[in-house]
Amino acid sequence: QVKYDNMTYLGKATTREEAVVVQDHEVPELVSKYIQGLAGGGAVGMQAIRDYLPLEACWAGLLALCERVFGVQFQEAALAKHEAWSPDVRKYAVYHAEQGYLGVLYVDLFARSSKLGAAGHLTVQGACQAHVQVLEQLGETPPTTAQPAVLVLTCSFRPEGPGGQVLLWPHEVETLFHEMGHALHTFCGRAQYQNLTGTRSSVDFVEFPSQLMELFARDYRVLSTFARHHRTGERLSREVWKAAFTAHFPGVTTLSEIMQASMDQLLHSPAPWCIPTKDGGNVTLQSTNPEDAIIELA
Repeated sequence: QVKYDNMTYLGKATTREEAVVVQDHEVPELVSKYIQGLAGGGAVGMQAIRDYLPLEACWAGLLALCERVFGVQFQEAALAKHEAWSPDVRKYAVYHAEQGYLGVLYVDLFARSSKLGAAGHLTVQGACQAHVQVLEQLGETPPTTAQPAVLVLTCSFRPEGPGGQVLLWPHEVETLFHEMGHALHTFCGRAQYQNLTGTRSSVDFVEFPSQLMELFARDYRVLSTFARHHRTGERLSREVWKAAFTAHFPGVTTLSEIMQASMDQLLHSPAPWCIPTKDGGNVTLQSTNPEDAIIELA
């Protein structure tokens, strides 16, 4: 039924029989249209959950989560004159229950015409160990603590009309948590050199903290601590949460990940791989080194 409805919607089929076969390249488009349909329809769905996700509540809930789970506390601080580049910017002093002062976080969450639209975590100064020997050679007094981090967390959320609240989509909540994961990674880093701290680490690890935080953003046990209807104050119900956050087509996503992992093995394995083709032939792929691969058509 989903195939038929979406194929009809896209104008590619007029009967159920024509919609049976879905080409591989059509899957992402169909899934996207299906999710968009959820976003635009019904009292229960992705549209409904936005009423429970005002930005201020999500931000407060995120800070509370950081303190409860990681022991990291964000204390809003006053901005000095000309310190911020926009009136929208907030400044937080960041502390850890055991490590003490971690640094400063500037938060810029709203869209502006002169601002880059993408969300991001920007490192102004990375946390690292103090370079005691170098400072002593320069005649400077070495600090007794590590160099603190200075970061910017930026998003481009838009209010609902002039003077209206900012209500987030589920994926925007995940984005907010994702970027905070990067920030926590950098704040808690204690590498010897600041160019190797936080998100400047190994590529296969750099997204781990951010992906971990996304899991919190999808978990009802976390969302229910702060998600309230912006007009009534009603707590987010499991039914509304399930309709919006339950994975759609998880099998398609899993198969895509398996395919990408298989290609990674093919490209970087020293042993040759033989891939059957639809016309009865084979494709032999053999990597001669981690940076090279040879493809031969049988």
